[in-house]
Amino acid sequence: MFKKLLSSSHPVLHEFRKTIKYLIVGGSGAVADLLLSAFLVEVLHVWYIVATTISFLGITIIVFWPQKKWTFRCAYERHFQQMFFFLLATAVALTLNEGIIYLLVERGNWHYFWAIFIAKWIVLIWNFSISRFFVFGKLTKMSR
Repeated sequence: MFKKLLSSSHPVLHEFRKTIKYLIVGGSGAVADLLLSAFLVEVLHVWYIVATTISFLGITIIVFWPQKKWTFRCAYERHFQQMFFFLLATAVALTLNEGIIYLLVERGNWHYFWAIFIAKWIVLIWNFSISRFFVFGKLTKMSR
């Protein structure tokens, strides 16, 4: 049984690899998002809500292709349709992200950087779920 679990075709191992890849791409994006947000706030003196919105959207568009091609190995050819649904999911994620950051900073008196850090972990669950099961999963199967 253990040998079968370790085989490259086992579904559990396949899902584990997909999750690790998502964390690598998403984690890289999250680090870039934190750094860009900090740069916009600290150096350019942009309001933290505007800075995190700009950063979040920019990084999300950049990570779309690695998530599509490497993480989820999605061969779906309607790229613009898929990008539309990815951006729709991102709009929900952005709303969650900004809402959490705003509440932690304005109501909880947290430093914006730590609020961004916490929001990233919460939004990560949403992003992975919607990407895995809809944008790069069910949507692709429904449109064939």
